[in-house]
Amino acid sequence: MLQRCPWPENVRQLEWVIRGLARRASGPVIHADDLPPECRVSSNKVLTTIEALERDAILRGLMDRNSNVQRTAQDLGISRATMYRKMRRYGIVPSSLT
Repeated sequence: MLQRCPWPENVRQLEWVIRGLARRASGPVIHADDLPPECRVSSNKVLTTIEALERDAILRGLMDRNSNVQRTAQDLGISRATMYRKMRRYGIVPSSLT
């Protein structure tokens, strides 16, 4: 999963993620669930700051609601169709988040 990330800030961003994983480690092995939301998507597009914030809000919403797209869309104040469109744009697959 880490290899698929675009790493727009290169080494600095990778170092930040690794340090965060080391601080929160629950054991000797890092699992996909331990990765931050931005590392769980398959989009290779470099995002603007606003797009990254939107993507992260969608990811966190889905993770908090057990991948329930409709409920997450309601909580974010967008339609379900818009939610699916944004998920496609950002490469978010709800089933990979649980």
